[in-house]
Amino acid sequence: MKLNATSLLSLSTIAIATLFFASSCKKSNSSSGASGQLSATVGANSFQPTLVVALDNQGHVGIAAIQVKNGDSLFMTVFVPDTAKAGQTVALSTYGDGAITYNNSTGTVTFDSFEADSHGTITVSSFDKTNKKVAGTFSGVLYSSINTDSVKVNGQFNTAYITQ
Repeated sequence: MKLNATSLLSLSTIAIATLFFASSCKKSNSSSGASGQLSATVGANSFQPTLVVALDNQGHVGIAAIQVKNGDSLFMTVFVPDTAKAGQTVALSTYGDGAITYNNSTGTVTFDSFEADSHGTITVSSFDKTNKKVAGTFSGVLYSSINTDSVKVNGQFNTAYITQ
């Protein structure tokens, strides 16, 4: 199943709502969320979220992460096809199977792999559908949805997910 703008919006809304709900219920300040870990470099900045959640919905596992830094919330989502296999590399593209989104510290600019010049890959290192766990790496260049700015991202994830 290919992602499109409607399914991205739906998955992102679910992921962000889950993050807000989970963060409001969270009692510890550990550096990993209840379901997993994600870390990345965005441009020259480290992205180390305080909460990571993942959901298998509409043919993709959406991994959503939030980092609160200097009072600002930074969001990142990584979408992996739920048909992917360990060792598989999925290309990012305008309407590809894999996708990455990132919101900057002010929340005014979204960088994503749906913009025409964006490119990169997600490599799945393990995908355990019985125990609902997925791990891998990602890298690429994401472009802004409102101007010509771009940002380079590199990261990894290792998370459990729930199925909706």
